[in-house]
Amino acid sequence: MQKYIAFIGAGNMASSIIQGLLTQGYPADHIIASRRHVAMLSHLSEQGVLTTPDNHEAASKADIICLGLKPQLITQLMQDLAPTLADKNPLVLSIVTGISLDTIQDTLGKHLHVVRCMPNLAATVGESMTALIATPDTTADEKTEAEQYCQSFGKTVWVDTEDKFDVLTGLSGSGPAYFFYLMEAMINAGVELGLDKQQATALTLQTAAGAATLAQKSDEDVVALRQRITSPNGTTAAAIAEFDAGDAKTTASNAVKAAVARATALRNPESS
Repeated sequence: MQKYIAFIGAGNMASSIIQGLLTQGYPADHIIASRRHVAMLSHLSEQGVLTTPDNHEAASKADIICLGLKPQLITQLMQDLAPTLADKNPLVLSIVTGISLDTIQDTLGKHLHVVRCMPNLAATVGESMTALIATPDTTADEKTEAEQYCQSFGKTVWVDTEDKFDVLTGLSGSGPAYFFYLMEAMINAGVELGLDKQQATALTLQTAAGAATLAQKSDEDVVALRQRITSPNGTTAAAIAEFDAGDAKTTASNAVKAAVARATALRNPESS
């Protein structure tokens, strides 16, 4: 029997997850989505998803609750929901950046089992890499259940401490933006050199997709793959020399570390 799952604060990421569930055949009438401006969920209601502006209504009907609001709004929401969940025992999933497992349990209810999930924007097309971590009291069955939901929109990896979870947040949760940033630069370069934007975009996106697919399917690591297409004094070598001159590796590494530091600061605001 399928369980009822409620998405509290169904924004873009939650909508992507819901779409992933629907694509995998999860019954739409067992999914509840709440949002203050419920008209923004019309694309889900048209597919049979139950929608409501009332968070309490959504939570009271659910076996599983997914928290999806912005970090600055989530504490008040949890305080508001706590009485509704006082006598209920749903599994709680959180896709909120920087809100720790302890904070969720302390605010929402110590009796609740919680799994933090950090998908990325590629969930929209079923290609997310999602990090997971659970409270110690979460059962093996609940972990499997959470993993199965997340695998409906991509792949998953479990971590055992929240400092590692912060690393995965900075590396993968924010990661698509890093590649979009590089793609933007490549497209702009193509246009500056005489291509029209449609041509430059098509070339860049397919090149990026092909490189990612090759890296996933190859037995060689990315260093070996890069070296294989970097002939001495060739065109690729000229490009790599420019990256090295600008210390692009250090910049990329520092960018990831900055995202990780921010994730840690959000989780531990008293120490930032």
